[in-house]
Amino acid sequence: MKRKKQERRTRGIILTIVLLLILFIFVVAGLLNKRAEKKREEAYEQKTLEEAQGVCEEFLNAYQDKDGEMLTRLLWNQGYGEPVEFSEYMKITADHLSYEIGKAKKHKDGSCWVSVEITNLDLPTITELEIEKKTYLKSDSGTALNDFLHLLSDWDTKNLGEMPMKTYKADMLLKEENLQWRIEMTDELSDALLGGYVELYSEVVKELEGAQ
Repeated sequence: MKRKKQERRTRGIILTIVLLLILFIFVVAGLLNKRAEKKREEAYEQKTLEEAQGVCEEFLNAYQDKDGEMLTRLLWNQGYGEPVEFSEYMKITADHLSYEIGKAKKHKDGSCWVSVEITNLDLPTITELEIEKKTYLKSDSGTALNDFLHLLSDWDTKNLGEMPMKTYKADMLLKEENLQWRIEMTDELSDALLGGYVELYSEVVKELEGAQ
């Protein structure tokens, strides 16, 4: 009788140990699965960030190549509809543009920022050094800025190599469209691509308004 009780007790202990081992295996397996899932998510996140950096590189290369169709395809919300057309001034800035792409960071809303430094012409400084800008600001035609930029685009491009250059910190904003990263044009990016045009435009408009 005692022997049977001992056997039952032994079987109970063995069964408990087996159940604990099974439970332990399930816990370990769960932890390993979570760890593997986290690694897959991190790998996917890294892949998407690298893809965003690649899109930025494609975009800036397209600008250097004056490829308006490619620029439009890479712009968010189908760009401006029609392919980007390069003015004479834009062609000058494209010829002098260089860039360095840094880290990418994804935000909670699904958008992504890529740190980018763009070196290009320093248009505000050029105008102060080379052109009597005020003579154009006195125009009553309302086309003072266009006249000024037309003069700038007609310069002998051989002299532009000596013109002041500036490095613009132009972090690029990307959004997903049809499972693809696309770039949203911002004033910061536009200013860098156009060598300080946005800054100059703002300055000229203020002076024109003050002259009225």
